Amino acid sequence: MLTQLKKSEYGATIAEYISSGRFADIPGFKKPNGLHLQVKQKNMIPAVRQAMEQAAELQAKGLQGIEFEAKLPGENVDLDVLVRNDGHIDYGARLKDVDSVAGIKSAVKSCQPSG
Repeated sequence: MLTQLKKSEYGATIAEYISSGRFADIPGFKKPNGLHLQVKQKNMIPAVRQAMEQAAELQAKGLQGIEFEAKLPGENVDLDVLVRNDGHIDYGARLKDVDSVAGIKSAVKSCQPSG
């Protein structure tokens, strides 16, 4: 994990968020395949940074009920960052990293519900 962070332009930002502990109690952050461990995969580092930045913005706005990595397959829901209160989702974001304008179409298509 540290090796991947050292190699990435986003590594210092991610390491700062992790070491700050600000997300430690957020559901989906520390689970076995939680957000903080996704940095082991080089290709996931930009998405992890995006999710952490989004969560930090939500925290700064004083929102409660922030979560990472919510998947509800029966409802075609796969969110990277969300706000859930009283059992319902008030806000959700599915974040994608693209290398070019051409990659936007593919990223949008992968977010579409199947069926």
